Amino acid sequence: MPGPSGYGPPPGYGYGYGQPQGYGYPAPPGYGYGPPPGHGYGPPPGYGYGPPPGYGYGYAPQPSKADLLPAAGLGRRALARTIDVLLALVLLIIPFGMIGNDRPFAHVFLGILGVAAYEALFTTWTGATPGKLVCNIRVAELRLTGPLSPAAAVRRGLLIGVVLPIGALVAFSEEDEAGVVVGLIWFAIAATTVGLSTILSPLHRGFHDRLFATFVVQKAAPAFIDEPDLERWTDIHVAPDPTPYGPSATLDQRRRARASRLDDAPMLVLVLVACAVIGTVFDGGGWWTVAIMWTIWLVAFVADETWRVARFGATAGHRRAGLAVVDIDTGEPPSPKRSFLRAALLGLLLYTVVLLPVLAFWVRVARFNRGPHDRIGRTAVVAISRRATEEATHAAAA
Repeated sequence: MPGPSGYGPPPGYGYGYGQPQGYGYPAPPGYGYGPPPGHGYGPPPGYGYGPPPGYGYGYAPQPSKADLLPAAGLGRRALARTIDVLLALVLLIIPFGMIGNDRPFAHVFLGILGVAAYEALFTTWTGATPGKLVCNIRVAELRLTGPLSPAAAVRRGLLIGVVLPIGALVAFSEEDEAGVVVGLIWFAIAATTVGLSTILSPLHRGFHDRLFATFVVQKAAPAFIDEPDLERWTDIHVAPDPTPYGPSATLDQRRRARASRLDDAPMLVLVLVACAVIGTVFDGGGWWTVAIMWTIWLVAFVADETWRVARFGATAGHRRAGLAVVDIDTGEPPSPKRSFLRAALLGLLLYTVVLLPVLAFWVRVARFNRGPHDRIGRTAVVAISRRATEEATHAAAA
């Protein structure tokens, strides 16, 4: 209501000064305590106390490192194994003292059972041995939530008991120098085998883990793990190098292909049977018999590998794994000469025990996973679809 003699708030002024429409007297546009557009105390977009995308309440949690790569590191596993070996030896001191030094096999048997019981009891009860608990890692069984099942724990423990301590126990149990040497050699071979199988596996799953479907993981890893999870984590951990002709085959893919080498290879099967007969008939021949059988097998392997790679660009094992052997320059199956050079060196590396770890390590670290046999033959093993491999094989055979 306007005051007398013109007193009172002029139009646009009053108690509603600066207030939104509907309260008091309206303010003229652009006036009042309200800040002009784009100014004031409000934070600009992207700033303030609100959580950024991916965080805060109501947002999906970000995956942790354990979710992406849950495999336990090699350093932690080595430290855990050292702690467990020392603890097992302490627990076995009294039982060993009750057995005379003239009974080495009793020491070995007791050592195997002691280590197996140590491993099995703890992994069944807590999912980890004391060494693994200290290092914050555990043993998971595929397709099972919680600690290992008793069957898997006992089998895994027995294998570890046989592989790791038996050589050392023989070495300390035997009184003569020859027994000590034999024990140390066995321990070195067993430890090297377990170590290499763990180091060269993409997820550090040694042959004892692959054999009994177990997986040593960080404590924060998912509770339930299945084969598709292993494949996904392997792809994250080992991204294949792309070649001009497809992604390079990983060491695990090549290992699976090599394991199926005798498929659709009747000549190699016959040669293998012939070598078994020779070894049986000439059992007293010693090293000469072994050398003859090794030579026969190597010649047959090189001939069969050369023919299949040069003609089809793959063996039956390669086809089953969806792999192909290609010339690094053309992308086609390698020539007979290159296939022969490749097969000859591959045979020497595969079937000479001391050289096999060198081959596996070379393939693991080399660019495009090309081993020395691939380099001398100027080839690469690439991953393609199984259907494409079979079609190429049929086309070459036609």
